[in-house]
Amino acid sequence: MSEKNVGCVGGALTHPTRIYIWVTAKKKPSRRGFNPSRSILLESPRLQAEEQSRMAFMKNLIMQIATVAFATSGLVFGTIQTAEALTWSWSYSGDQIEASGTFITNNTPDELGFYLITDITGTRNGETITGLQTTGTSIPGNEPFEVENLISLNNQQLTGDGFGYSTSGGNFINVFFADFLDPPGYFEVFSAPPIIPGFENLGAEDSELPISFSPSPVPELTNNLSLFTLGIVGVVSTLKLKIKISKSTEKDCILEKA
Repeated sequence: MSEKNVGCVGGALTHPTRIYIWVTAKKKPSRRGFNPSRSILLESPRLQAEEQSRMAFMKNLIMQIATVAFATSGLVFGTIQTAEALTWSWSYSGDQIEASGTFITNNTPDELGFYLITDITGTRNGETITGLQTTGTSIPGNEPFEVENLISLNNQQLTGDGFGYSTSGGNFINVFFADFLDPPGYFEVFSAPPIIPGFENLGAEDSELPISFSPSPVPELTNNLSLFTLGIVGVVSTLKLKIKISKSTEKDCILEKA
């Protein structure tokens, strides 16, 4: 048998006196520990070094997956545990009434399951909401009913005193749950200028009407889970691509006996 230099595309392997051959066969694992489902490699220091390099590459990719999983899981679950405030989306409607916006609440409900509203944004019939009525006070024109500014995920999502806010038109609103009615339901008290203190002084420009009220927390957990999933999918896709490239290079580098 004559000896000659041999090589391959993507990883030239030449030697003036030796020929290295991959022999593909299903055999019992060799004493060198090669997997029988892979090619059995004849002794070659250089090819052994390449195998070690591939193993290091695989370990590095596994570390990347673990890092992304750890970071994004902390984002997903840590957000719920450490958030100082929750965001809610809300809306309600009634006879010639359309209002919607967001609440900011604390992150811990009281013993009855109610969260304290600390801020409000939105619009009512085209007017911008300018502020939350201070807890424990009445909206002007609806004294002595003081708002509690509480919201819940219970079937009854507002208390009998509800929440209050003001609008850019100089109006004041109190939304509450009328549990004293049969059937009970949500109502809006609308107080407009000129304002005379006392609920008994509500005028023709004012109103107290039934509404359909719908609040719900903004699904931040769902968004973070989506981010977590995208991170893992991205790393796994990179892993599959690099493995495919590695296998393609290995196939191109099979040496045949001269």
